[in-house]
Amino acid sequence: MLVLAIDTATLTGSVALVLDGVVRAESALYMLGAHSAVIVESVRALLAQSKFTLDDVDAFAVGLGPGSFTGIRIGVAIVKGFGLATNKPVYGVGSLELLAAGALGATGPVVTVIDARRNEVFFALYDRAEDGALTAIAEPDHRQPLAAGARIAELLAGRTATVIGDLDEPLRARVREGATDARLVFAPRVMGTPLARLLANEVLAGRAVLDDGSMEPRYVRPMDAKLPSKPQVIPRTP
Repeated sequence: MLVLAIDTATLTGSVALVLDGVVRAESALYMLGAHSAVIVESVRALLAQSKFTLDDVDAFAVGLGPGSFTGIRIGVAIVKGFGLATNKPVYGVGSLELLAAGALGATGPVVTVIDARRNEVFFALYDRAEDGALTAIAEPDHRQPLAAGARIAELLAGRTATVIGDLDEPLRARVREGATDARLVFAPRVMGTPLARLLANEVLAGRAVLDDGSMEPRYVRPMDAKLPSKPQVIPRTP
């Protein structure tokens, strides 16, 4: 089974072609600027490199967020478009869940964190089994770092957890400060980016959500940009 996977939730996005669990081609994307052009060009290059066409792909997969509003929205739209054009299934996985799936070697509680900008983080907690299966401890949330740390400590209730996420050191320190007395083991920052190859593996393992036409990005936080309100019409008096 050939899976084309795309994740655009963070500034370090990625695209991967995975055939029966073997990565045939992949590339990293610096998601700044023209997201759609960068994604489509990367897909085109990977298909050419691996000697596949879009019609050879058996399934498409996309990271659903939370993360970059623009990146997620465009990534989901492009993958849905590929599915419609080829009549192939489309699957989605939450980006925080995808990070937990990538916590290789970790079992038990896993905390995943993504920089949400505006002095906030997105975070979620999972129990990770030895076979990689995840059970959500709490729904994805967004808070300021200190408040996020306090909520994480509350949910862990004394259990030791692996924390994975691409946070800079000051942000990581504030989360740790908020989680007073919680036993947190931070994974190296290099592990903290949702990867398209892991997304494809979740599809192959049967742990991704099949799109029935209603799949939408998981923003978690209201969008930064709001549509302008309709102009108020004031009747003229004769």
